[in-house]
Amino acid sequence: MAAVEQLLLETSPATSPATRRRRKVVVVHGLGGIGKTQLAVEFARKHYHRFSAVFWLDGSSEASLKQSFVDMAQRLPHSELTAEGAARLSDATVEADVAVRECKRWLSIQSNPHWLLLIDNVDRDHRDRDDPQAYNVQVYLPHADHGSILVTSRLSSLQRLLGSGVKVGTVAAEQARAILENNAGRVVEHAEVVLELLHGLPLALTQAGSYMRETNASASTYAKQYSRTWERLMKSEARFPLEEYGDRSVLTTWTISYGQVQRQSKEAAWLLKLWGFLDSGEVWYELIAAGSDLAPERDVPAWLLAVAEDDLAYGEAMGLLLRYSLAEGMEGTDSHSMHSVLHRWCGYLADEDERHKLGCLAAGLVALSVPLKSDAEFGKKRKRVMAHGLCASRWIEAGGGSEKERVVEALIWPGHFHSLGYLLADEDRQRAVQMYQRALQGKEKAWGPEHTST
Repeated sequence: MAAVEQLLLETSPATSPATRRRRKVVVVHGLGGIGKTQLAVEFARKHYHRFSAVFWLDGSSEASLKQSFVDMAQRLPHSELTAEGAARLSDATVEADVAVRECKRWLSIQSNPHWLLLIDNVDRDHRDRDDPQAYNVQVYLPHADHGSILVTSRLSSLQRLLGSGVKVGTVAAEQARAILENNAGRVVEHAEVVLELLHGLPLALTQAGSYMRETNASASTYAKQYSRTWERLMKSEARFPLEEYGDRSVLTTWTISYGQVQRQSKEAAWLLKLWGFLDSGEVWYELIAAGSDLAPERDVPAWLLAVAEDDLAYGEAMGLLLRYSLAEGMEGTDSHSMHSVLHRWCGYLADEDERHKLGCLAAGLVALSVPLKSDAEFGKKRKRVMAHGLCASRWIEAGGGSEKERVVEALIWPGHFHSLGYLLADEDRQRAVQMYQRALQGKEKAWGPEHTST
């Protein structure tokens, strides 16, 4: 924290007023689950009063970042927007590029130099030509030489591109013990046997502590289970995408917790698998409850009907995930989110056949959650479901062979493809066209090219 404060706040008496007014960009980088986002949150909470405005942007993908700019644009004073921008931002459907342009212009106003922009999870290297989701975050930064920007990333190279860097390392033994015991809800005797295994990784320590709280496991019992799980995972390492060494410790603690959830509730375990085909950012009851509306159209699994039955059943399943720190409650809402490191592995819990069906199921839930423009809360609802629409459409278009394509054609109705295209039309036109084309192909196959519905 001290290093970030020194770089962004420029509190040294030796710093000239002119230097203090120049733009400051700090990249907080380190392993996944190491606490980068938490550090950024704590900085913002501690020092928000020093800034005229604070904005939090999701940098996990280019689409997510653009959507964050749409949200940000709604908070800007209309009197400080261009006439065209104010008019277009008042539309029910806001074009992301318009929002980005207006936000960058507002941040560049000379009389507006004291804002703070936080861009979280910029983890994809734009120089990686094999990653279709990678993008250059520099394109989205204002050109003005003022303001403060805090970026969190796994990419240490980003500091050379943007500005100063602060590396977040593993926590010291005392802090590691505190994280473990806070989540365990008790003093953990012989905690050192667990601490040695988890190498000071906050996310792994949180997972372990939550498991020990829920199962009343001792440190030695957990350590033995960890070692057995690690050995099993390493034999099938190719199944899970491990981008860095720290992932292995987190994956092991996560797998232990998932096993306990699986034993206690098959509904909660399947919900976790399904979440792997949705976005990690926000899940809420009505999104999952759309499974009940799928039932007349296809064979909906019993576990989903059980979770979708009412918000109490949903709450029981989600509550179990919360207790094992596999999900997080979103403050001030009835929604839940998941750490991006954990979310990467959810889809890999299922075998290939299950993955095809879960992907189609997720697409159906999202399609049924797309609002109509006549809806009084169209803008709000569209924004809420957009990230899931992008996630579902990416899965549909990703390679998977002829078997996946057969399942997609069989389980996703043409009307659902059309709804996804409708949702994405103003956000990602290319992907929207792909969804519309699939809808048309499905209708032609069902009714023939001359049918009025085609």
